[in-house]
Amino acid sequence: LIPAKTATFSTPVTYLFPRICRSIALRGNQVGLDGRHTMVHQRAMVGAVLVAVLSVAAMRLHKRDDLQPPHFELVLSSALLDRVVANYADSFGKDADPYRNHCLRVLSYSKYFLRRDFGFDDNQVEAAMPVMEAALAFHDIGLWSDRKMDYLDVSSRRAVLDLKSEEEGFSEDDLILVSNIIEQHHKVTDWQGPGQNIVNAVRKGDWVDASMGFVRHGMPLAHITSANEAIPNLSFHAILGSLGSKLHPGIKNLPARLSILRIFKW
Repeated sequence: LIPAKTATFSTPVTYLFPRICRSIALRGNQVGLDGRHTMVHQRAMVGAVLVAVLSVAAMRLHKRDDLQPPHFELVLSSALLDRVVANYADSFGKDADPYRNHCLRVLSYSKYFLRRDFGFDDNQVEAAMPVMEAALAFHDIGLWSDRKMDYLDVSSRRAVLDLKSEEEGFSEDDLILVSNIIEQHHKVTDWQGPGQNIVNAVRKGDWVDASMGFVRHGMPLAHITSANEAIPNLSFHAILGSLGSKLHPGIKNLPARLSILRIFKW
């Protein structure tokens, strides 16, 4: 853990978005789609982005700027995360490091939200860390392991199955919490249920990183900038943007690509 650094440029969105768009365009050319398929793919992406933007924009209404912000710490490593990524190395291929870094940034944001929004002290945060690490290690894994755009259920099932044999000794309650974190991490509004504070802290953290800081939930821009400087993006968002056409190429597979919209919940 290291203290966050002060921001040196404007916002994560203005910094990352142009680079990601260029990277998506390059990856689209590499896929080799013809002009008609490219146009359909682009329209599908625009539709998905519009739905996502409309959903995440609502979350800006729930920012918590009224509380004294706690110290922000970056999580730069996780042994459990490393083991999971290594176990699925064949599925991830060259996307392993971008995925790992995404998980570490979300974990950093989640710790901050636990302290600021839910009043967790240091001991409570550390107690929550193993479950959050485990959930984040698996939260998007179905995109690669099962090649599914609607990946929440399969990611949750893989987490429970694999973690039952983990030496950390997760209890049944822990595994239920892991499943809830994974299945609810694209929910727009607060989730209510067992362990809801931890679920919502991770949910907020994932939205911050997935939206490139467009949805912040009151997370200071300096912290987002610091996280992206210390834990590089490595074109993670460009990878996500190209996965649909990569996993399901061609116009006949458009419904399979659009099935990713089912991961969003109000």
